[in-house]
This record gives sequence, structure tokens and C-alpha cells, in this order.
Amino acid sequence: VAAWTAGIGRFTRIILSDVLVSVATRPEIAYVVAHEDAHVQHNDEFKKALIAITMFVFAVAFAVLISDRITFRRDDDAVSRLALVAACLGGVALLMFPLFNAYARGIEYRADEDSRKLLGDEAPAVRYLVRTADRNLVPLCNRRSTSWYFADYPALGSRIAAMRRTEDPCPHSPATR
Repeated sequence: VAAWTAGIGRFTRIILSDVLVSVATRPEIAYVVAHEDAHVQHNDEFKKALIAITMFVFAVAFAVLISDRITFRRDDDAVSRLALVAACLGGVALLMFPLFNAYARGIEYRADEDSRKLLGDEAPAVRYLVRTADRNLVPLCNRRSTSWYFADYPALGSRIAAMRRTEDPCPHSPATR
């Protein structure tokens, strides 16, 4: 059950999967469209791409800087240092993933809030999120390491709690609201 945006600027489109259209109710589809429209209105995909590219450039620059500080022999050349730069890049990227994922989770919370305000009712959103968790066998709460390093979406339990304005049932999820 999926929906996403594709394109940039006035060429952006909201795409609904055939499974979503066939299994979701009209209010749930309205929530999904409102959520994706919030991404379009805020130009989120373009911003995420710019941030990802910028973070990658900084990670490469920082990895080169780190690898230049490590000396092995006097006769080592730039090509032989490529493996060291790659290893440093992996380490720097590992440190940067939580920052990018926190930004992306914040975008999802904002899109959920915008859709809730637009529709005036959180019930279809909650039903859709619960249906998504059920259908895809997704846990409502993630482990902290999973959230920080692998999840660019908030845990479904946290999203549901944010939509209902109740306490987060995932006490160890990173706070990005």
C-alpha cells in the first residue's frame, strides 16, 4: 500500500499504487493524498535530495581530510590511499545517517500534521497507519538503532500518537517532532 511524489516544481505528481486504491477507504485515500500534497507544497523531495548531496560532499571532504592526516610510508601515493579514503568515508557517513534520518522523520511528522489540519479528522490517518502496520507486518515501535540508522520515517506508533496528540508509545524513538 503505497503512495509517493515524483518530479520537481510544477511537474510534481502524486502517485497512488493500485493496491492502495483497491484496499483503502475514501477517507484513508484522502489522508494519503493530503499527506503527499503536503510534501509537494513544501517541496520536500527536492530539499531532501539537496541535503543528501550536500552531506555526501561534506562526508567525502571530511574523509579526505582524515585520510590525509594518516601517514603510512613516505612513498605512498594518492591511488594507494583510495581504500583508506573509502573506509573513512564509510565511517563519516555512518555518523551522518542519524542526522539525515532525523530531518526526514521531521518532514513526515510535518506532512502528517498538515494533512490532519486539512482534513480536520485524524481517524482516517490512524486507520490507514494501523492497516499499513498490519498489512506489511511492520512493528509499531522500532529499536533506537533501527530508527537512527535505517528509518527515514518515524515509527508508526509514534506517528499515530502524534496524529492523536497522545503520549508516544515508543519511549526510545528519537524525538524529532
